[in-house]
Amino acid sequence: MRLTWRSFQFLTARQKIELSTYLMFKVGTAAFDILGLVLLSTSMSLLASTSVDHSAMVKSVLDWCGNLGFGNTYAVFALLATGFFLLKSIIAIWLNNRIAIFGARVEAEQASKLFANFSNTEIGAASAETQSSYQFAVGRSAHVLFAQVPVVLGTIVGEIALALAIGIYLSTLNVFLLCFSLLFLGLVGYLNFSIVSKGVVKNNQR
Repeated sequence: MRLTWRSFQFLTARQKIELSTYLMFKVGTAAFDILGLVLLSTSMSLLASTSVDHSAMVKSVLDWCGNLGFGNTYAVFALLATGFFLLKSIIAIWLNNRIAIFGARVEAEQASKLFANFSNTEIGAASAETQSSYQFAVGRSAHVLFAQVPVVLGTIVGEIALALAIGIYLSTLNVFLLCFSLLFLGLVGYLNFSIVSKGVVKNNQR
């Protein structure tokens, strides 16, 4: 988060607004997943002939199916759920692309400023800095700070929003299911992180 805050400090007011808008849209895409889950769970309930949640959305779809004479209403709900999931994926890909382009544009601007500053600075022979350190500052460090940070931030914001939305939805259905999901996902996440981090450290040392 400290690196993210430092990256934000270099942005202009317009760039901050642009990036914040993309991040807010990333949070909003979680709604498509929730709508898809509601429709998918309704489809499973209809298929299993169990009671369904008569929310406004579900009731409107049931009425629409009844007016058109559709018999397999569970299939309609499943198709609508698939549509919401696909729409969310398309929007997420577009947002990720916009964030990546934004980061590349900011990186180019900041790297150009760094290069101009270095070019106009008197560097004595006794300077502790080397040519490779200046190349790293203009190239790699600018890329990490201004190109990679927005992309990673967008991914984290989107995943947190999705996890919170699914958690809230599950809590309205079954608290036990929510606790089991948190335990399972937490265990899987911990094992995944521990295994991956060990591999990364070992390969970095090599």
